[in-house]
Amino acid sequence: MPDPDQPGLDFGVPAPAWRAPETEADRLAWLRLARSENVGPITFQRLLTRYGAISKAVEAAPSLPTKSGGKLLILRSYEQAAAEMEAGRALGAELVCLGEPAYPALLTSIDAPPPLLWVLGDPGLLSRPSLAVVGARNA
Repeated sequence: MPDPDQPGLDFGVPAPAWRAPETEADRLAWLRLARSENVGPITFQRLLTRYGAISKAVEAAPSLPTKSGGKLLILRSYEQAAAEMEAGRALGAELVCLGEPAYPALLTSIDAPPPLLWVLGDPGLLSRPSLAVVGARNA
């Protein structure tokens, strides 16, 4: 069984035990889990590593305490995630998830890469040299 304390992805590190979303339902589940209270990038990856599939991680999340003090992970509702997905698409944005080909390779080398990014414009540009402005992940 994979180590549930596995840090963020890195170059030269074996592929994780989980895969990027393959269906629309999986993408919505990724969005639900990533936007959930007390779920940051490290917890997100640990849940996927432990449960292997996003559906199992989402099912287990509400009953799991966090590492820091026992607060439960408060799962974002399906309706909230669906509304965000609809709003993003209405703006012409694309949801890019960790592990997908469009996800920036260099971003995977940081300790806790965000599980997903909203991209407005050409996602192919994410693999080219660029300049970034960094702000809060959970504004």
